[in-house]
Amino acid sequence: MTLSWTSVEYGKVESVFFPGLEEKKRDIIQKGTKFAYYTSADVAKSILENKRIWMRNIQIMNDPSEFIYGENLFRELKKSSVWNRFETALNSIGPLQAGQTMYIFDTWASLMKTATYITCFSEHDKEEDQNGRLSMWRAYGGRNGVALIFKAGAMSLENESLAVQAMPVSYLSEGQFIENFTKIIDKLEGNVAQHGIEKNVFALLVARFLRLLLLCTKHPGFHEEREWRVIAQPAEKCTDFIERKIEIVRGTPQVVYKMIMQEQPEKGIENIDLHKLLEKIIIGPCDFPEISRDALLELMNHAGIQGENERIVVSGIPLRYF
Repeated sequence: MTLSWTSVEYGKVESVFFPGLEEKKRDIIQKGTKFAYYTSADVAKSILENKRIWMRNIQIMNDPSEFIYGENLFRELKKSSVWNRFETALNSIGPLQAGQTMYIFDTWASLMKTATYITCFSEHDKEEDQNGRLSMWRAYGGRNGVALIFKAGAMSLENESLAVQAMPVSYLSEGQFIENFTKIIDKLEGNVAQHGIEKNVFALLVARFLRLLLLCTKHPGFHEEREWRVIAQPAEKCTDFIERKIEIVRGTPQVVYKMIMQEQPEKGIENIDLHKLLEKIIIGPCDFPEISRDALLELMNHAGIQGENERIVVSGIPLRYF
């Protein structure tokens, strides 16, 4: 199936399913919001040396229940009267619109687990520049955690040349999820999005945003993470920005896709060099912070990242491991 839509058409439907998203992205750029990539020292070393950020299959996430949570919310939604209203709203556009939309969605959904790859970042406040965030040190990186702090441009990666999409995570209970979906239906009934969009294209876009709702909803208990997900679905589209490799992670052979953090202007891939996007590094609570700092400092130098001394700090959080 060939996916084809204009940026205007895409923006119209996006505004229905994710109202305020484009404004939020513009606000992030204007305010210079940073994004933290909490990981292990091993992974940080690999990123600096190879200028690659891995995207792993959603089935092998740190906590696979994160994806299952969105799946369960969607399953319960389809059992409710709200879903009947959604189908009615779609069918008001054309008698078979709901069926066509769900056929596309179900086709994608059957591949979603096996063909979706993500990497995750966390919004980073200036107040966290010295120490990072305690809850994230506890959750990621183990006894040798490192946070790579990226500039706002890291969440502006998406374009036709890159074939990845950056989306903020919503932290919703079942009730909040249904309430949010009701607002989507209100806009569909008000003909906010579909005006001027060919019916087949509209079905494709609605199915796409249903999929993103499922992929980017987590339990409200995780709200502290303030997560953004960079999503790739190479079966749908693959470009020279991401490369496919087989790696062994904790003993499990698996396909990973790697974002190449190097400009390729001849292919329309620009403004993504690691040395341009990486703001600083925070070394998390560990046994040998100064030794880690010296080693990462050398790697930053080899990667061509200037001003190294100001761009790498040791967290002062006295986190204990038991």
